[in-house]
Amino acid sequence: KLMRELMTPTDRLRLTRALLSVSLDNIKASLSSNIETMKGDKISIRLSLRSIRDRMGRSIKVIGTIQDITIQKARESYLKEAESFVRGIIDALPSQVCVIDKNGLILKVNRAWLTHANKADADPLSLSHGQNYLTVCEQSAENNCEDASAVLKGIRQVIAGQLTQFDYQYSMGTPSGICWYNMKVNPITNDSALHKTNSYVIAHEDITERQTLILDNETKQDRLRLAYEGTNDGLWD
Repeated sequence: KLMRELMTPTDRLRLTRALLSVSLDNIKASLSSNIETMKGDKISIRLSLRSIRDRMGRSIKVIGTIQDITIQKARESYLKEAESFVRGIIDALPSQVCVIDKNGLILKVNRAWLTHANKADADPLSLSHGQNYLTVCEQSAENNCEDASAVLKGIRQVIAGQLTQFDYQYSMGTPSGICWYNMKVNPITNDSALHKTNSYVIAHEDITERQTLILDNETKQDRLRLAYEGTNDGLWD
């Protein structure tokens, strides 16, 4: 009776349904609720119910236990806010970012990662959460892709602790033309020396504009050199 008085109308209805299920269906039930105590304190509780039955299987009574989960709920809320904050930071990055575990399983990708997949006419699901990044690299390496072989080797070296960071520059064809990228692989470190790193960040930075300028400059220099070598005219300061 006291619990019913402390609960909101919605939670009282949930409690009534749980009591009926426990009594009639002989199952255990658990529900959470936010209540205000007689002192005016607001707390979160978990109510667990089970039925006591006689030899004929008839319900004699229902007993319940109440657990104060206020601190647990506060921690869960903090973790959700922290997760949302980190997600916002990752999505704000212009680079394509994904996080993998030590086996290559993709744990997270950011918005730029999915956007690039759509622009490149690639299947976003082929390299999204739950897929294996190393497996995709292995498949490309088996098709004689030198870049995939180099990337696969580098990632494995970082995971094995042989490298603290792996950098690799590569180009790829897209519907809009040739694009250049700089790839970095880093382990996610933590403050505790007792916990071994099991997650790794892979970031692909689009350096097409910068690389195009470099290549254009090299082309101009080559043309000047050829022009100079092909003439007999002298040069004076």
